[in-house]
Amino acid sequence: MTYMYGLLIGSLCGFLLFILLLEAPQMGNVWYRNNVFTHRGIINFITSPFINITLWHPQLWLHNWILLTSMGMVIGMAVDEFK
Repeated sequence: MTYMYGLLIGSLCGFLLFILLLEAPQMGNVWYRNNVFTHRGIINFITSPFINITLWHPQLWLHNWILLTSMGMVIGMAVDEFK
């Protein structure tokens, strides 16, 4: 059961990191514009790895939610295994 807990927490942390990085100063205004939350920007970025092949290049891994969630899962499993 703890194995699944590590996967869940790790993937959630990876996905939240992706969402927060969308508002980093380099990108900005993807999901929060003019004091209004816009979910369409998040949805566009979630679908973009399936459309734009350049998001699979190592330089853009921080903008690929699939990779960040996977890395979070691996880190979550490792932390859960060694505690």
